[in-house]
Amino acid sequence: MFFLKFCLKYGNIFCGDLMISMICDDNILFFVEHSKYLDIFCYVVIFICLLCTIILMNSKFNKKENFVFQKIFLSIVMFMFLIFLLIIIFNTFISKGYEGCTCRTTLNSTKKDLKEEKEIKRYGVNKVIIVGDSRMEFIIDGKHGKFDIPSNFAFIAKSGAEIEWLETNALKRLKTYLNDCKDNKCHVVFNLGVNDFYTNTNVPEMVNNYFEHYKELANEYPEVTFYFLSVNPINDNVVRKYFPSLKATSEFIEKFNGTMFNDVKKLDLSNFKMCDSYHELEFKSRDGLHYDRNTGQSILNYITNHCIIYE
Repeated sequence: MFFLKFCLKYGNIFCGDLMISMICDDNILFFVEHSKYLDIFCYVVIFICLLCTIILMNSKFNKKENFVFQKIFLSIVMFMFLIFLLIIIFNTFISKGYEGCTCRTTLNSTKKDLKEEKEIKRYGVNKVIIVGDSRMEFIIDGKHGKFDIPSNFAFIAKSGAEIEWLETNALKRLKTYLNDCKDNKCHVVFNLGVNDFYTNTNVPEMVNNYFEHYKELANEYPEVTFYFLSVNPINDNVVRKYFPSLKATSEFIEKFNGTMFNDVKKLDLSNFKMCDSYHELEFKSRDGLHYDRNTGQSILNYITNHCIIYE
């Protein structure tokens, strides 16, 4: 608790608001699991500096007989902090790749997102229909902030959506959209599957249920391009707290994606593609299942700029 309060109060001291917001986030387990070696070093330096502050404030340590020890102690602290600052400077102003300490990566991804948000406007002649669950619904419900959504995008999304919802509701709505795609090139992105793990853990059966519908659509609408967007990660440690009945694990999700990708590859239809955002993006989630606004925008930008093949 002391560390979190200190972060919130004195966050600007170490690496600015961007890094501290990640370290002090209430979903700290996510960042611990995704830390690089230099990230860990930076966290250790911050912890040691905080510990040193507490020690230096101790009246017993500040006695005259401890002068030599004080000099040695402070020299070690300053040396570690100097290395820490050099890493930050290297990452921020020199390195073009990810080397740790999170600051540069966060700044870079922000700049990249801003660039992508501008680029997406050029693709208005192509219509994109996204079929998904709550992870897509929160992009359009306005409760999580404003998203930069291209004007040519349409959503068919529902919280808790499973295969049954696709069969009884979404497919009818989707076909209505597709029947109106006479003057535009239409693209359909499917992002469903995680909610099926509430009631089923038979991954091959789950994949087959979705795959048969996707294959049928691809054959029925050869002029439309369909995409399977990977079921994106959960945080295994956090999701159990908020969704105890969800049986999904990272292992199950990876198996779901791998099986679907193999089936699509074997089918070898020119209008049925795969988009692997699972391995391409970084994900931040407070409840282990749903993503924050920045992650949601990154997914949207990924679909726009790295998934859809425009014509």
